[in-house]
Amino acid sequence: MATIEDFTKWAANNGIKAPHVYIDKTDNAGYGLFGDKDLDINDTTPLVHIPRDLLITSIRALHDNQELQTAVKSIFKISSRNNNNDDGDDDKCLKEAVLESRNERLLLRLFLALQKFSNKQTSESFWKPYIDILPSLDEVRQQHVLFLIGKDEDDAYECNKVGLDGTNLSRSIYAKRSVLMRELTMIKDTVEWMTLDMWIWADIVFWSRVVSIGSSDDDGGNDSKNGDLALIPFFDFANHSLQPNIRWCPANDGGIDFVPNSSSASLAGNELLISYGDKSNQELLFLHGFTLKDNPEPSRITMALTGFLDMSMMESQVKLSWITQSSKPVLTLMVPSSMEGYRDKKVVDTSISDIITLTTGWTPESVALMYLVALDQDDGLKFELVPDISRLSISDSSQEKEENMEDENTIIQARLLDEVVEDLNDLAFKVTKLDHSAVIQLRVVMLLLDALEYHLHLITSSSSNDENVSTDTTGVMIHIERYKQDELELIQKSINGLKNLRDWLMTHESVVEFLAAQEEQEDEA
Repeated sequence: MATIEDFTKWAANNGIKAPHVYIDKTDNAGYGLFGDKDLDINDTTPLVHIPRDLLITSIRALHDNQELQTAVKSIFKISSRNNNNDDGDDDKCLKEAVLESRNERLLLRLFLALQKFSNKQTSESFWKPYIDILPSLDEVRQQHVLFLIGKDEDDAYECNKVGLDGTNLSRSIYAKRSVLMRELTMIKDTVEWMTLDMWIWADIVFWSRVVSIGSSDDDGGNDSKNGDLALIPFFDFANHSLQPNIRWCPANDGGIDFVPNSSSASLAGNELLISYGDKSNQELLFLHGFTLKDNPEPSRITMALTGFLDMSMMESQVKLSWITQSSKPVLTLMVPSSMEGYRDKKVVDTSISDIITLTTGWTPESVALMYLVALDQDDGLKFELVPDISRLSISDSSQEKEENMEDENTIIQARLLDEVVEDLNDLAFKVTKLDHSAVIQLRVVMLLLDALEYHLHLITSSSSNDENVSTDTTGVMIHIERYKQDELELIQKSINGLKNLRDWLMTHESVVEFLAAQEEQEDEA
C-alpha cells in the first residue's frame, strides 16, 4: 500500500512540479495542499504544474492498459462496428466510442474499478501510487450517502437508517443506485467479478474528483482528441472554499497549472483552496460528502409530475405524453422571493401565476405543469392526435403527405376552450383568461400544499437509527443534518407562502361563486 510519501515521490518523478506546495492532513477534510512560502510578485512560476501525460482522460486511461481495452471493446461491442475486424479499424472505433460523453464517464469509472480491484493489476502498474492513496472501499462505505442506507425485508433500499426519508436527496440516491445497477448488469457480462459495492465506489471516486478540462492541445488550445473529462493526480488534494486562494488554468504544454488567485494571497503555512463551483449543500453532500455552513447557494427541490397524476387513468397518460413532447415533467422548488403586501393590492388574474412563483418558490414552468394537472374536460381541456407538420417535407406530393399523416407522424395537440395550446407558457397564459382561473389556481395551490406537507411530515418524522449507524459515520451525519435543515427551511417557507395564497384566493369573487354553486349542488343532491 502506497503512502503519501510514495505518491509525492511518484508525482515528482513523473513531472509534477510543486516546489513550495506539500500535502498534509487538514483538521476536517482529510488531506489537503499547503504552501510553505509567500508569493514573490516577480515570480510567475505556477505553484503547481501537472503535465499532460498525468491527466487521466479516457484516451490516456486506455494507453498500455490491455485489460481496460478488452473490457471496453466488449462492452461497447466495438468489433461488430466493422466488417473486416481489422485491428486498426477497431482501435479507431474504440477511440470514437470512448469520446462520446456518456461513454467517457463510464470508461473512467471502469478504469478506477479495474485499477483498484482487479487481480490483474500488479505492483508494476503505472498508476498504482495514485490509486493506492484514493479512499478505500471501507472508508467510502462509512462516509458516503450512497452507502449509508439500509434494506427492508423485500431487499429494497430505504433511507430511514440515516434519517433521509422524504428528502430530495433520498430520491437522488434511489435514482443513482438504479442507474448503477443497470450499468453493472451490462458490465458483468464482461467483468464477471465486479460487485455493486465496487461499482458504487468507482462512481463516488469519479464524481468527487473528475475535472472538465476542455482538452487542451500542445499550444494550450482546444483539442477534443483526448476527451473533455480527466482525473488528475495531485490536483484532487485541493479542497473547496467559498473564498479560494488558488485557481487552475490550462498550461502551455497541455497540462494543468495551479496559480494564486491574487498577488497578495498569504500562502505560507496556509491550505491552498480552490472553488468547486456554486453548489448547494445537497449537491456538495451527494458528490463530495460534505456541506457548508451558511452556504450562499440556495437549496432546490425537484418533484416528478407523475406524483400528481393518477397514471392508471387514460387522461393522465395523455397529459404526460403531451408534456414530454416538448418539456421535462419535473417540478422545481427554489427559495421564494419576498412579496409582502400583495393581498392588499388590486392584482388582476394575469399576475397570479407570477405571485405563486414569487411567494412560494415554484418556478413558472412548475406552475404551468400544475395547471395541466388541475385542468380537466369540464374546464375545456381536450387532446387530439394531429399530423406532425414539422416532419412533412414541403416537396412531398399531396399523396405522400396523406400517406405520412396515416403513418406515425402524428403528435398530441392540446386545446383549451377550443384554442390550440402551443406549449407550457401558452397554457399558463390561457389559464389566466378563463373566467374561473382563480379556481384553477386554487387547485394548484392546494395540490402543492398537500405534497409539501406530506414531505415535511416524512422528513420531520424520519430520524437516524442510532443502532444501525456506526460511530465512523459521525462526521457525515453532521453534514446530513445540515442538509436536512436547509431543505426543511425551504419547504416551510413555501408552505407558508402557499397557505397565505390559499387564504387570499378563497376570498376571490370567482372562487366564492364556485364554492357556493358546489354547495348548492350538494344540497340539491
